[in-house]
Amino acid sequence: MEDACFRCLKMGNRNSTERERQRLNIEKTAALFTCPFCKRKKSCYVKIDREKNIGKIKCNECKRHTFTNMTYLTTPVQVFLKCEEKIQTAAN
Repeated sequence: MEDACFRCLKMGNRNSTERERQRLNIEKTAALFTCPFCKRKKSCYVKIDREKNIGKIKCNECKRHTFTNMTYLTTPVQVFLKCEEKIQTAAN
């Protein structure tokens, strides 16, 4: 009779191990970027205002910022690249 109870417990544990295998390891995108103004690593962050369709980059070190237009589907990496291009074209 004890063997029957042991089998029941073993059956219950099988489902939990299968759930752990199904989890995916999703890599997160970068949240902090190298500042295009002062060139410090991991000092700029991107803030997205989806209602106004504006993406903003602000540096924590030199306190400079810039804006760019965006669409609803734009990611923070795309906002950073657009702002960086805008800064480079203004410098030239």
